[in-house]
Amino acid sequence: MPEATQPKPKAQPAGAGFREPYGAFNFKVSIPGVGEAGFTRCSALGAERKAVEYRQGGDHEVVHRLPGRIKYPDVTLYWGLTASKEMWLWMDSSIKGTPRKVHVTIAFLAQDGTTEAVRFNLNNAWPTSWSGAPLDALGNEIAIEQLTLVYEKIERVL
Repeated sequence: MPEATQPKPKAQPAGAGFREPYGAFNFKVSIPGVGEAGFTRCSALGAERKAVEYRQGGDHEVVHRLPGRIKYPDVTLYWGLTASKEMWLWMDSSIKGTPRKVHVTIAFLAQDGTTEAVRFNLNNAWPTSWSGAPLDALGNEIAIEQLTLVYEKIERVL
């Protein structure tokens, strides 16, 4: 009885399936009505679904896990201090008890530096913390401020 011959897999062209990663230095942050700052840094984005543990009656050896709530880590933005007051006014709305929630966009740019390659939307983001630039009469650093944001949901668009 003749054996069935398996077709040979087609050779993949060199580099097939590999994509060049985007640079962490090539990004832009857009904050509607606020975004005059040129951001120098942004903390990592993330999402974590907590697991809720329970034991079933009569089966004391196994701990079952169910999907729980989703937690999004705070995002901190860093920018050089300028005469613009927009970031401060946004934080001031939170200080006064009426935080203004906006949809913040964080985009990784392609190698050309202008085309959005990957975009994340932070829905209903608002500031919870502001830190002014440290002062040092002997230094020559740029004055960097920071603003920490919380948000309700993250979406990857591109």
